[in-house]
Amino acid sequence: MRASKPRALAVATSGRASQLPEVPTMLELGYQDFDVSSWVAVLARKGTPMPIIGLINSEPNKTLRNPEVRSKLASISAEPEGGPPERLTQHIKLDLGLWVQVIRTGNIKVD
Repeated sequence: MRASKPRALAVATSGRASQLPEVPTMLELGYQDFDVSSWVAVLARKGTPMPIIGLINSEPNKTLRNPEVRSKLASISAEPEGGPPERLTQHIKLDLGLWVQVIRTGNIKVD
């Protein structure tokens, strides 16, 4: 963005992007409840024993704390979060609620 002619007007995430801290968020511009971001997660099947969930959760979190990994992710404007499984569960529920509302409001149908 910095080297090209287009100018960033806003970011769609709830917080400012660390690579473009001068660019406001859609929320800051007055668009309520506007938080659209992409994410990647490691998931397990319902009923997976908690010790296995803990292992599935701990290894990616450990990797995300590695400075070299964080640097490489930052170079592609990715902002790793990580965290406990409950945080991901909450994030998925919020995202599902958002997109269900978008689909209903927009009367979006599958052809």
